Parts: sequence; structure tokens; C-alpha cells
Amino acid sequence: MNITAYGNPVEIEKICEWTGKTFIVDQKHRNQRFINKDAMYAWRKSQNRETVMCLTCGNPFERYKRILHPRSGKLVQYCSNKCSRSSDEQTDKARIWMELNQPMHNQSSREKIKQSKLERYGNASYNNMEKCKKTMMDRYGVHCVFYLPSCKSNGRRISKFQRKVYVDVLKCYPDAKLEVYLPDVKKAVDIYIPSIKMVVECHGDYWHCNPSKCSPEYYNKLVHLTAREIWDRDDEKRKLLESNGYTFQIVWENTNKTFKHHIEC
Repeated sequence: MNITAYGNPVEIEKICEWTGKTFIVDQKHRNQRFINKDAMYAWRKSQNRETVMCLTCGNPFERYKRILHPRSGKLVQYCSNKCSRSSDEQTDKARIWMELNQPMHNQSSREKIKQSKLERYGNASYNNMEKCKKTMMDRYGVHCVFYLPSCKSNGRRISKFQRKVYVDVLKCYPDAKLEVYLPDVKKAVDIYIPSIKMVVECHGDYWHCNPSKCSPEYYNKLVHLTAREIWDRDDEKRKLLESNGYTFQIVWENTNKTFKHHIEC
């Protein structure tokens, strides 16, 4: 090994801390840790950044280890703004904000809405349901937002009794569907069996006034109709469906909990 006049080696062999390669330096640069600047910058980047998985799409991305987001106060958790906007966290924030800032939750806003309706339509409680239904039919093919596919599975409009009947129907007819809107008759039905074109309506004893429990003069305070009016309404729906080629069947809540065709499967 060559030695300088001061007793130091002329060439010193070093191992790069990033690439692991061997390189030669002189005495002046004996403390050099990397083979070149690219290796040095890559090492610095590795010390300040880390690779994590995006919480929305699951793809890997790099983020700074110690830099927090100015608004959330957290490390970056999403690979892009698109993933951030569609994340469950942002959805929950938007839902909470809507609940806290609903105009109808504010008395002054409610009064303003009533005043606007009074000035435009002459009625503070004006509600053009026919126009709403027409708009829903033109845009989405259903007359009510609750019959959209995204709203069918929320479980709020489907009773336990209806679900039990649906499970019983599925044993005989696997193609049966729950809560279906029939565009040809413009009616929503509880259960529809496409293979035999059958409609099964699950009538609750209270909401449909079971004839074995209610007299024709009984007045349903929540429906705002008498039992006779409710029966006539249900009968009109039955006649409409049957006139369009549908087979119609009613299952009452307490008098006939079992789907009567289950033995014939």
C-alpha cells in the first residue's frame, strides 16, 4: 500500500452505505460515505420518506415520514386527491356536515322556505309531487328515490315480516327479488318472481288493516284512511297487476305467515 510523506495511505477503500459497492478515495475524502451524489440523495430520500399502502385503492405510494397534513394533522394516507375525496373518512365528514347544516334544521331557513313558497305558489306548504315523480321517472326510471338500487338495501323500509316471507319464497323460487319497481304498471311491489311473473305482497295487520281484526269504519291515524279505503286501494293495485298479466298473492302478517306455494316447489 502506498504511503504519503505524512504516513497516510494514498488510496483508501470504502463501501457505499447505499449501494454496497466498493470505491476508492484519497486521504482528504476519507469520511465520504457514498460512491456518488446520486447514492447520497437516494439515501437522504429513504431517511425522510416511506412507502405505504393507500387506504382507498390499496396501491403503494411514497410519503414523508414526519410531515403532517396542515388541516387533518395526520400523515398522508391517500395516493391522490381522487382517493382522498372518495374515502370513507371524507364521506363521513360530508354526512356529518350535511346533518349539522341542513336548512330544514334551522328555524329561520324553514321560515324563509315557507315565505318563498307562499310568494311563488300562494301556499306555504306547496309540494308538487307530480312534478317530482315525473322528474324521477325521466331521470332514473322510478317514481321515488327509495326504489333506486342504492337505496334498496338500507334495511329501513323493509320489515322483518317481509324479510321472513322473502326467505320462504327463495326456497321455492331462487330468482325472487325483494322491493322491485315494475315500470310497465308504475308500481312498486314487495316481492317479485320473474320466472312465473308473480307478485307477493306482504300486508302488515296495522298498515293494511287486517279484515279479521278491523271493521270497515276503522280509521288508521297514520295512513289517514279508513280500513275500507285502504282495502279499496289495495284491490285497485291487485286488479291493475292482474290486468297486465301478473299473478297476485297476499300474505298477511299474523293470519298467514307462510308462503302458501312452498309445498308445491
